[in-house]
Amino acid sequence: MSGGWRIASPFFYSMMNLPVLTILKIILLAAASVALVIGLQFVSIWNRGYIGGGFRRNFVPSPLHSLKSIDLKYNSFYIAGLANQGIYLGNYTAPLSLMTVTLDLRDSSVERISLASAENLSSGRIRIAVDSNAYFVFNGLVPFIYEGHHIPTRPRKVSEMPIYFKDALPIGKSKFILKSESAKTHRDIIIRQSTNPKSIVIDTTLLERQLDGIFCTDGMLHYSKSMQRIIYVYFYRNQYIESNNDLTHISRHRTIDTTSKAKIKIASINSQNSKTLAVPPVVVNKRSSVSGDWLYIQSGLLADNQPANDQDFYEVIDVYHLPTHEYWFSFYLPFERGKHLSSFAVFGQTLVVLYEQYLFVYQISPQAFIQQ
Repeated sequence: MSGGWRIASPFFYSMMNLPVLTILKIILLAAASVALVIGLQFVSIWNRGYIGGGFRRNFVPSPLHSLKSIDLKYNSFYIAGLANQGIYLGNYTAPLSLMTVTLDLRDSSVERISLASAENLSSGRIRIAVDSNAYFVFNGLVPFIYEGHHIPTRPRKVSEMPIYFKDALPIGKSKFILKSESAKTHRDIIIRQSTNPKSIVIDTTLLERQLDGIFCTDGMLHYSKSMQRIIYVYFYRNQYIESNNDLTHISRHRTIDTTSKAKIKIASINSQNSKTLAVPPVVVNKRSSVSGDWLYIQSGLLADNQPANDQDFYEVIDVYHLPTHEYWFSFYLPFERGKHLSSFAVFGQTLVVLYEQYLFVYQISPQAFIQQ
């Protein structure tokens, strides 16, 4: 053909023969379909945190050193603690087994903890926490708390109180912070329990309700031994809470992102008289750890100065200085061995990370903590 003319398609001729109103309807339907697709993509991206959240991060280049790793063969481990140059790992599928891995990852051993009483181990989830020379065995559904010394010495039951709990945190000798649920309101509450002497302090104000008082207040309990402060990090909003051991002095502080209200939708299951999340929530703070004066948060949101595909390759850890409540810096954790991060904990300048069945140990450079 000459002159640059093109033959019109059959679709063009069929459109020419339609009434104008029909053509307008077709155009409107096509535009609505495109808008729907774009909207669904936007929601999907938002739920995954792939949108700049109106904040920027201060990335420290190459703060991690001394990379070491070991294949644990199974992905059912969790980090129970670090003491005496050993990393302690609990196991969800073998709840009374405790693995010890030397800090250089060259040697490992497994011990089985034997409880003094015949407990119902099939109910609830047993969790082990190791702190210096002590270790603790928790089960909030039975419920029980055991305390032992010098693994594998048999622990003793230190809690006879029938207090059901979702999470437990040792904060000193025979003293614990429990995350529980009010039998009256069914909202999450915080309890300070002392077993010697026996005492209970119930706090209903620390966790602030935004929606249901259960999912909207969900989060992670930590303790800074050096500061003697309890730290609670919300999953779905940009806030962490700090309290003294007696729960009498509470302060609230913001993380750097802008999600001040939990973006969750809740559905009721009438047959079970319970509630559940109706859609995947926007997770602001995925995981967290406290060591000394520092709070480490694995964020679920992108900053404005990050590429849109960052979360395809890395996790981001934001670091906060607890004495001043200032955001300090951020650093990347790559997906090692092609695996996603399943848990992490910081002990001093040692960063312990589980990527499913792989255990990695890093050292955080002291230079990273020098504010630029």
